[in-house]
Amino acid sequence: MQSQHRREGTPPARTGPPHRRRGRPNRRTEETARCYVRIWRQLSAVGNRIPTNDIWIAAHALELNATLVTTDPHFKAIPLLDVLYAD
Repeated sequence: MQSQHRREGTPPARTGPPHRRRGRPNRRTEETARCYVRIWRQLSAVGNRIPTNDIWIAAHALELNATLVTTDPHFKAIPLLDVLYAD
């Protein structure tokens, strides 16, 4: 049964997270996973814990050799990560 709010022949409204709606799902590669493990081990070795999502973000930036723009101070603890802190 069709919704009364849709015109006949129009596709349904897209739902879900924005990264899925654009057709570009956020895929973790094996290299991203390797970077994640390397970062996690480095931080754990010195007793520094940061949120898991921040480690994934840093791993992805390292994989792409990208500069990470953030206001989050957690990223200061990650060596070799190119970080630009926004004001």
